[in-house]
Amino acid sequence: TNNPKPQTHTRHRPAPCVIAPRCTSSLRPVALPRHPPPLPLPQAPAVHCCGARIMDDVEPNEQQLKDLQGFMETEQQKAVIQAAINKLTETCFDKCVTKPGAKLDSSEASCISNCAGRYLDSSVFVVSRMMQKRGQGQ
Repeated sequence: TNNPKPQTHTRHRPAPCVIAPRCTSSLRPVALPRHPPPLPLPQAPAVHCCGARIMDDVEPNEQQLKDLQGFMETEQQKAVIQAAINKLTETCFDKCVTKPGAKLDSSEASCISNCAGRYLDSSVFVVSRMMQKRGQGQ
């Protein structure tokens, strides 16, 4: 490969030393790094979460609003599920792991499995009960 020679910068006269006025220092050539100029980023059109282009001063049509609503509902459901997983993890870890180490011992693994199973069963029961109550209220 053909490596470009690094640029050097030198001063012709030694600069006076600031600490002791009688001394002089000679500067040695310093290699300056050669960096290519940054490439300009392409200006892509703004895109909606559902793939539709966003135009300024244009109201979304009915399909775009439905798509956005569906997207928002999905993201909200994901957030609820993630929060439940985090709560399950925290609860079972705090209950079952007394001395964190590199691995779980068999009693900790069994405890976590039982804890997670009970947690999920309880969650299913609560959701079912809420759905029953909701159905009775309509």
